[in-house]
Amino acid sequence: MFQQMRIAKHTKSISNIKDFYCKQLGFKVLGSFQDHDGYDGIFLGNQSEYDLEFTTSDEEPNRVLDPDDLLVFYCESEEEYLKLEETFIHHPKVETRNPYWHDKGIALLDPDGNVVVICKSNW
Repeated sequence: MFQQMRIAKHTKSISNIKDFYCKQLGFKVLGSFQDHDGYDGIFLGNQSEYDLEFTTSDEEPNRVLDPDDLLVFYCESEEEYLKLEETFIHHPKVETRNPYWHDKGIALLDPDGNVVVICKSNW
């Protein structure tokens, strides 16, 4: 039915978001734009059916984060998970409200306070 999915979020700092998702999680910059109707943005992903878009503008993000609002990423292999787990060994972990995620992987915050769960394998 749908050929692609994009999750779009407004951020305070595209550079902090880019560092987190690209340098630490291995995402690639798929594209970017500047001053499109007052917005700058970046597209991050891994050449699959989904990508993340982060935008910034003169307006500050105004969101209320719920503990059940998660970005969940599933590793392709145990080796990939262990490598990411090592990458985030000193990064503060967070507790998710739903205990299901604690058995599946690690939960941490991105620079905007979004909860990111890195899971050991496909669901």
